[in-house]
Amino acid sequence: MKPGLALAIMLLFAAACSDKPEKSAAPTEPSATIERDEVAPVPSMSSATVCLSYGRDRELVRAELRDNPPAEKLEKLKTRLKSLEELILDAC
Repeated sequence: MKPGLALAIMLLFAAACSDKPEKSAAPTEPSATIERDEVAPVPSMSSATVCLSYGRDRELVRAELRDNPPAEKLEKLKTRLKSLEELILDAC
């Protein structure tokens, strides 16, 4: 084997073997245990993209309700508003 090729292979192996362990990509475990008397922190709506989307959709539905929609659309909008509010309370 040529010395240049052997050196290149050794450098590739050395770069692949790092001393630092990799952190997990998805934080699935809680960082600290919560005592029974403690209250878990509630995520703010600004931190979750889903919460922002639900909030935006809720405001659009509220705007449509203020425009006095026809009776057949009114019931659908009220149902949609109620479901969005429940989603926001549950998820956010």
